[in-house]
Amino acid sequence: MNDHSIIQDISLTPDCNITGHTNNNDFTSTTSQPSFRTVIKLIEGSLLNPAIDNPEITLRTGFINTMPNQQSISHTLLKIQKDWGVTLDEKQVLAYDIICCTFLIDVLRECSGNHLLKSIADVINHPTDLSDERRIHEKLKARGGEDNLRMFLTGPAGAGKTTAIKAAQKYCHEFCQVSGVFFSDSTFLFTAYIGSAASMCGGKTILKTAGLQPNGKCGCLKQEILNQWTGVRILIIDEISFMNDEQLLSLNQRLQQIKDDPSKPYGGMSIIFAGDFRQLLPGNATNKSVLFSTANSRHFENTLNVALILENEHRFKDCPAYGKLLKEFWYDDLSLNAKTWINKRVVRGNKMKLPSIMPERSCYACPTNIERNAISSLNFSEHLFRNTW
Repeated sequence: MNDHSIIQDISLTPDCNITGHTNNNDFTSTTSQPSFRTVIKLIEGSLLNPAIDNPEITLRTGFINTMPNQQSISHTLLKIQKDWGVTLDEKQVLAYDIICCTFLIDVLRECSGNHLLKSIADVINHPTDLSDERRIHEKLKARGGEDNLRMFLTGPAGAGKTTAIKAAQKYCHEFCQVSGVFFSDSTFLFTAYIGSAASMCGGKTILKTAGLQPNGKCGCLKQEILNQWTGVRILIIDEISFMNDEQLLSLNQRLQQIKDDPSKPYGGMSIIFAGDFRQLLPGNATNKSVLFSTANSRHFENTLNVALILENEHRFKDCPAYGKLLKEFWYDDLSLNAKTWINKRVVRGNKMKLPSIMPERSCYACPTNIERNAISSLNFSEHLFRNTW
């Protein structure tokens, strides 16, 4: 691994300048790094105040008009909810806080390491920096942050798992823009066990990203694999319920290689495991390789330090009856009324026929992939015909 920090080690002087830009991707930025004391103030302001407005920082850095104020974690969440038109529930806010504070702990730790490496004289001249770091670290921990987060985020469909993570990602990106900490597409590394889920979140499968074979074997750690992990602070693995025990143990070994730290689970990487074990059929519990089997290594649950079960149905706010039905499915407690309601909408069950022309945004529930593919092919054929003639 390259020992060079992703945080540039630049001390600020009154005549120095911060430059930053965001490219076409909303979550990529490169900036110059302000001093350790400035970063401490920014993190402290993120926890305590709606915004940093500290004359001492402005005076010392010379960024009177060029350095924007850093909003607090809570204040930024309110802005996100207003901009996105969503309202995070209590458990989503808790997940958001934990992820944000974990991210800030990682930034604080790396900035502290750079600061201590600069020179002994600098540490002697500013002994309060270390005490400030410990104090802020304790506040971040008290708010839910972890030195190495291993969170299991679960809940029924539409509970808001992705929304909570994306909100935290947006805050962390904005913090990095202000503080000068490097932020890229891989700072929050989105992956999934299943390819279709990975494509929906704009990521790759975790096996491919970690260079693992389908059978779970590690294989050779190549430089191209290492390059994908440069600058990763938070790893997200969606659909974790479909991963088997052997693959997870191999991932643990691989991340220990990448982080060069075999003493910690996953090499000390902060991970959010997202998924829903209730999606699997009960019969799979007899398979010794699945994560929730009593015969597996128990590595998954034994290494977790946070578990959150989201319960709301945000995705179904326009159709609460359907959201309630899916939640009953999730608890394996589908009522007779719900079953009757579903059966009334089965095309072949009650001589119901599909209309000849369906609205463009119609949704179908098909028992087999063959039927699903047939409907998709027919819709595509009609689309081509309409646009051709």
